[in-house]
This record gives sequence, structure tokens and C-alpha cells, in this order.
Amino acid sequence: MTQAHVPKHLRYRGVADALIRIAREDGFKALFRGSSARTLWLVPFTVVFFGVHELSKRKLLDRKVLLSKHAVPASRQQRRLALS
Repeated sequence: MTQAHVPKHLRYRGVADALIRIAREDGFKALFRGSSARTLWLVPFTVVFFGVHELSKRKLLDRKVLLSKHAVPASRQQRRLALS
């Protein structure tokens, strides 16, 4: 939201000014108004995100193990390079 339509004497002069004036005029709790709705949205999103992440990681690692079992054995020089 912009402050273009707000008279100059009522505009915030910066972040610190906004925090101080909001806490003074509306109370300290006003700084956190709306955070409960945000939290209610973030919890299911986070559960789905990390669930998909872990499942994808597990599937990709399983695929890598399967591919490495069928891979051609590396030469000595390739193994030395891989270990260094």
C-alpha cells in the first residue's frame, strides 16, 4: 500500500518511524496482527514442501544406486580422480 493519498504530516518517515508509531497508536500487538493467518497458511505448505522434497530425494537416490549397479567399472585413473 502506498502513502501517496495520505497527507504529508501523517506519512511514515521510515521503517523505524512506522514501527514506533504503530506500537504507540495501536499497541504492540498491532505489529503482529495477521501473523496467525500467515502461520496457518505456512504450516500445511511446509509439510507438503518437505514431504515432496524428501520423497523426491529418496527416489532420485534409489535411481542413482540402480544406475551405479549397472555402470561399467571405472579405470584406476578415473577412480583416483573421483577420490581426489
